[in-house]
Amino acid sequence: PLGDLGFYRFYLGYSNYDEAEYQSGKSANDAWDSTFGGFRIDLTPDESDTVTIEGRASGNDTSETLDLPTRTFPFRRRTDGSEDLARRSLVARWNRDLANDSRIQLQAYYDYFESDATNILQREHTVDLDFQYEFSAGERHRIVWGAGFRYVSDDIRGTNLLSLDPDERDLKIFSAYLQDEITVIPDTLSLTLGAKLEHNSYSGVEIQPNARLTWTPADRHTVWLAASRAVRSPSRAELDVRLENTTTRRLAVALYGDEDFESENVLALEAGYRVQLHETAALDLALFHNSYDDLRTTEFRRPFIEVDPLPVHLAIPVVADNNMSGTAYGFEAALDWRPREWWRVRTGYSYLEMDLSPNPDTIDLLSGTVEDESPEQQFFMHHSFDLPRNVEIDATFRYVDAIPALGVDDYLTMDIRLAWLPRENLEFSLVGQNLFEDSHLEYAPSFINTVPSEVERGIYGKVSWRF
Repeated sequence: PLGDLGFYRFYLGYSNYDEAEYQSGKSANDAWDSTFGGFRIDLTPDESDTVTIEGRASGNDTSETLDLPTRTFPFRRRTDGSEDLARRSLVARWNRDLANDSRIQLQAYYDYFESDATNILQREHTVDLDFQYEFSAGERHRIVWGAGFRYVSDDIRGTNLLSLDPDERDLKIFSAYLQDEITVIPDTLSLTLGAKLEHNSYSGVEIQPNARLTWTPADRHTVWLAASRAVRSPSRAELDVRLENTTTRRLAVALYGDEDFESENVLALEAGYRVQLHETAALDLALFHNSYDDLRTTEFRRPFIEVDPLPVHLAIPVVADNNMSGTAYGFEAALDWRPREWWRVRTGYSYLEMDLSPNPDTIDLLSGTVEDESPEQQFFMHHSFDLPRNVEIDATFRYVDAIPALGVDDYLTMDIRLAWLPRENLEFSLVGQNLFEDSHLEYAPSFINTVPSEVERGIYGKVSWRF
């Protein structure tokens, strides 16, 4: 506590993780450690105002194994890589409650990020300012509007294999938004309408509207419908990157960014239903259908003679473009059930179907498998037991379907936690993770050629003392 003015806290931490293993069973070069710390100050100078100031600093040292192209036979080499990451951030936020249940919020944010990796050195400064005003207009309208500005300045120095041109770039983002939550029938039907307008240095003006209808016909039932348009603005790499993928001494197949790359966009339609089946059980169902347009493709263009980087060679460019579209649809179901006061069960299932394809006149050989880079089905079940003598048991089962495009098989695994609390502020626990197999693959890179490692079975103990 800071007397009657508020509170402060600070924290320090260190983590170290050893290597996982490759599919061959050998130890992988992917150990990492992290050092971090920060503080937070919450002040209430009067009944109307609150002020929050937060700061955080962290440093990470990571290792990885890269499969890189070379200009000498056999034109690929596997090398041990590393990356040192550092981040410093500071955020200040002021809230004021006004008359008639209205309030304002002002936030300022600064972040510094640095990454020194095997093939690239990156430094980035971010400054962000946001303002928001919330108020009621009559008895039926709750309105929120706001505006923001973000400035990002980076300096990225690459190598022959990976570089960006230009090395330095500034990004400016101006945004404004408005949302109106309308009470159509009190406690029964509400309509939310909103839109966000954004202008950024990469793709210009973007408009993202949304609408949501919520209907509660009875105390135990809620139905909702939603429609929204969202965009993914171009990244720095999609505009400026040069990434070699395949090389010989006189030939290079490289991926290039394109200044004309546009935002990807999606029209999302959603529907949901929540029902309180019993005092001890609730069921949630959600359906979605997403229509995508201007998705990224990577297309072959006319070869040319490239002098830089040396030696002089024939470059076969693969350029980022926006020539893919399609749909994704599916559903999710979740059940929360408490069979006994001391026993809780949470379970969920999701299904995803994707149908994405490049435009007919597109010469694209690298993006055609994107629809097979996500699992089609996922399932989990979590049991939580509060037993006598302050003993707790948690057991979680997870099933994830195969990811064919990445060569990842489906897997079923289980985690178990056993905890004992001899006192309210003291806990001893033993945790087992991924218990069904020695190890299994969960993901593999589809773009940057890092060598994938498997998730291993793990057991650890933990002691927590709160004071």
